[in-house]
Amino acid sequence: MRGCRASVERWLPSCAVTGPQSASNLEAARRLNVNFQVARHRIEALTHYPKMIRARALAAYVGVFDFADEHGVVEASSEEIAAEFEIGRPSWLHYRALLEEAGLLEVDALKSGRRRGFRLLATEGGPSAKGEGRRNRLL
Repeated sequence: MRGCRASVERWLPSCAVTGPQSASNLEAARRLNVNFQVARHRIEALTHYPKMIRARALAAYVGVFDFADEHGVVEASSEEIAAEFEIGRPSWLHYRALLEEAGLLEVDALKSGRRRGFRLLATEGGPSAKGEGRRNRLL
């Protein structure tokens, strides 16, 4: 195998999370003032979820930036996201619930069976907070 799948096949089910659009993940994260270390710590604090689920939710969080518009709004369906990550829809919904609990995204209210979008939220301590941006760029 070649490409990202060969290098991460043991850990991730798909190149969708680490694939060619990874650069857009970084730009979206900067626009939304997201600090992935803060996000990881928020996820890791949810110890009532198994470690494997927390790790997969973090990977899904990084990958879902490819679906977000410039304001962090994601309107892709759960089916589309799950298909891109090569996981089942119930797994994505589980990860999405964990991410919502961690305060990393906000799911729209259910409206008579309509598809629910969600919005990625800024993390406290993001790159522009307290001069962290310069330090993060140097790392």
